[in-house]
Amino acid sequence: MILSPRIGPASTWERFFQNVNARNWINEEEFTQFDILGVTEGGEEEVLLENTLDQEIDLSFINPLSYPYLILRYEMNDENSTRPAQLDKWQVNFVGVPEGVLLEKNPGDRIRLREGQSSKIDFIFKNASIYDFLDSIQVDYKMTNLTTKKSRKLHPKTSCSQSRRAGRIYCRI
Repeated sequence: MILSPRIGPASTWERFFQNVNARNWINEEEFTQFDILGVTEGGEEEVLLENTLDQEIDLSFINPLSYPYLILRYEMNDENSTRPAQLDKWQVNFVGVPEGVLLEKNPGDRIRLREGQSSKIDFIFKNASIYDFLDSIQVDYKMTNLTTKKSRKLHPKTSCSQSRRAGRIYCRI
């Protein structure tokens, strides 16, 4: 069995392509198969398409909100052969989602606070994908006390300004 790495995240699933190099002395359809597994945001896996050998499959039936990720599985169950079927290619076409990273604007400036003290931290948001964000971005973050190891999730009121030319968003939290 061969498993692909997790594919995605996707905003739209399009097509699956595969090619197995045929062995002329064996009927491949009896011994090889593909499964397509959907993976939820929480990591739960579910078989969406099972035991197929189709070389091309329309994947638009898969809801990317339910399954933002896919995993491909290829099985070869030929106990009599000394040479397994050779997987030449497998491919999934999809439209990705915008992904970004929040970076501290001045990472060299280490901030040490005692409990109860406040400070301002400037961040830069960088789009790490080829897809544009369509709307505003909610910033959730977690503060951790390194001494006590206690963490607290915060949902700040954030003011951001966007620089389209630089592809950056500046946020003050």
